Amino acid sequence: MSEALQTENKAGSGLLVIGSEGGCGKTTFMCGVAGALREIGFAVRVRKPLVLSSRKNCEAELAFISTVGHTPIDYPIRFAEGPMSLEETEWQNVVATSFDPACVTLVEMPGGAATPVCYEENNSGTLSNHWRDCTDMAQEFKQPCVVVAKHQTDAIDRLVMTCAYLERRKIKVLGCATVEVVQDGGAELERKRSRADFTVGLSSRLQAPFLGFIKFSPAVSVPQVVQGNLIKMTAGLDLLPLIQALDLALPTV
Repeated sequence: MSEALQTENKAGSGLLVIGSEGGCGKTTFMCGVAGALREIGFAVRVRKPLVLSSRKNCEAELAFISTVGHTPIDYPIRFAEGPMSLEETEWQNVVATSFDPACVTLVEMPGGAATPVCYEENNSGTLSNHWRDCTDMAQEFKQPCVVVAKHQTDAIDRLVMTCAYLERRKIKVLGCATVEVVQDGGAELERKRSRADFTVGLSSRLQAPFLGFIKFSPAVSVPQVVQGNLIKMTAGLDLLPLIQALDLALPTV
């Protein structure tokens, strides 16, 4: 693997959405950002090509991504239910088919940055000590990323550690954001730190900008495939750094 930062973009403008952990709001963030970019005038698609679960367990999430993200599921999705269930050819197929050269493509990575995706077998048919994680796959995508964490008290810790891991693995981080995934999930964080203090604290440790956060809304539900006011909720995000970093030409009226 090349030691150069993985920013090559041969297949249209692409952006990976990588979480500090599973269930941190990546889907909400991805679909919200896609909707906001679409309102500006960009052609946008959203995809989740690899799922670490069964099809049955993630039907609602995929329906949400397709419906809210205005993206038909016309791309292959690999359901990896076990540690040895992702073959090399399937891995390469995910890498080769995830981005659309005709538009801006946002791709959600499963789990967190260091979540194991697959283990290799040894000669006896048991798991070896060698495994690959979401960041290994991100390296092969050769696209930059945004890091998402839950909007809660340990958000700074998780964002700093995740960004450091990705940058050490030569993934370009364009920005980070937080999502409040439950009602009042960020209340304690905001009692301890103002939003300005939170942003300053992150900027002292990260090179990538803090883009803002998406507040919880009961009107938005991934399991129930309800988008509510998701696009309005992205008003707290600063998307200009992403637009500039991806070198997207602002649509003309």
